[in-house]
Amino acid sequence: MKTLLWLDDTRDCFDLEANWLVFSPFELLERDEVIWVKSYKEFVEYIMDFGVPDGIAFDHDLHEKHYIIAQEGWSSYYGKERPLEEFTGYDAAVFLIKYCFDYGVQLSQWNCHSANPEGKENINSLLNNFKKFQDESSSKI
Repeated sequence: MKTLLWLDDTRDCFDLEANWLVFSPFELLERDEVIWVKSYKEFVEYIMDFGVPDGIAFDHDLHEKHYIIAQEGWSSYYGKERPLEEFTGYDAAVFLIKYCFDYGVQLSQWNCHSANPEGKENINSLLNNFKKFQDESSSKI
């Protein structure tokens, strides 16, 4: 049995008509478990309580205010003082990397289904770089 952690504030992963689960990073079987978390806080709580799942599906914009920033361009947001208290899927990816590094855990499979192209690219770049680091580190042992 595998576990998928679905991070999205609005897309209901259990909506069979919308079929959002096509964005799972692995083929889901009936016995697999899907956990829907809607915020950075719920994401962190899940990881801290249960560890890293087999797969994670990331959304970037986890609050309606993020959509306003997305229209202005996320590049103006990164590297500056946080204009919002609400964290994004990118922040969740940063937390995941720190957790994996601190606890010596392999990064799980992931997919980013965000409609925000800049946010999606940032999440994927961050996770791809960390995966590359983990792969290079494990090959030196």
